[in-house]
Amino acid sequence: MIPISNLVPPSAGNPAEAAMYQRVQNEFPKLVQEYSSLKEADGGKVLNTDIARELSPEYRADRTRSADIHEPASKFVKELYAKKLSEETPQGHDKRVVFTAGGTGAGKSTALEKLADTSAMVKRAEMVYDTNMNRMDSADKKIQQALASNRKAALMYTYRDPVEALTGGALPRAMRMEREQGTGRTVPLSEHLKTHIGSRDTIEQLAEKYKDHPDVAIHVIDNSRGRGNATVSSLDKLPKHNEKETKERLSDALQREFAAGRISKAVYLGTKHG
Repeated sequence: MIPISNLVPPSAGNPAEAAMYQRVQNEFPKLVQEYSSLKEADGGKVLNTDIARELSPEYRADRTRSADIHEPASKFVKELYAKKLSEETPQGHDKRVVFTAGGTGAGKSTALEKLADTSAMVKRAEMVYDTNMNRMDSADKKIQQALASNRKAALMYTYRDPVEALTGGALPRAMRMEREQGTGRTVPLSEHLKTHIGSRDTIEQLAEKYKDHPDVAIHVIDNSRGRGNATVSSLDKLPKHNEKETKERLSDALQREFAAGRISKAVYLGTKHG
C-alpha cells in the first residue's frame, strides 16, 4: 500500500463511491496494474477518469451511475499521474505530457488520432492526460506538475457544438456501450454543459498565461465540420456559446433523441438526471 494524499472521505449513502475510495487507498499498486491492462488505457499511457471508472465493479454493473464513482476515479488518475511524473520517461518517448481539453462528446481522442499535424506528437508523448480541462485551477495545476518534473506540456483543445457533441458523440457512445457491455456510460446534461462552457473559458485563460512559455504549446482543433473533417484552427475562429441558451438546446435535443427511439430509457434518464 502507498499513502494516498488528501483522500476525500466518501459521502454518506454512496457505497459504490466508498468501495472505490477504499480500493484506491488500500490497493493502489494492484489498481495500477488493472488499469494498465485496460485496452483504452494503452498500457497506462492514457490517463482518463472514464477509463478508471471501469475499475469499479459497481460502476460496471450500471454505467449510467458514472457520477457516483467520479471522485474516487478522478483521485486514482491524479495519483497515477503524480506517480508517473516521479519516474523516468520510458525509452523511445518524448519527455512531454499531452493534455486534451474540450467538452464531453467533442471527439477529442478521435481528432488527435486523425490529424497528421498532431498524431505523431501524441504517439511520441510519454503520456496523454485525457480530460476536459473545464476548471482553470485544476487544469493549471496539472500543467505546473508537468513543468516541475522537467517535462513539456502540449494542450490540445477540441471544439464541437455542444448539441452536436451530445447527439453525435456522447449519446451514441452510451448506446454502443449498452449494446456491447450491457450498460452505457452517461454524462448528466448539467455536466455536459459545464464541460463545454468551462473548457472554452479555461483554454482562453491558459493561452494567455502561457503564450510566451517555451515549454507549453496550445493547439486548437475544430471538430465541427463533420466526421473525418477535423482541422487545426484558432480560438478566435470558433464560436462561444451562451450558457442559458445552450442548456435549453441540449434539453430539447435529449428529448428528441428519446422520442425518436435512438436512445434507451436508461441512457435517457442517466443523461437527464445523472
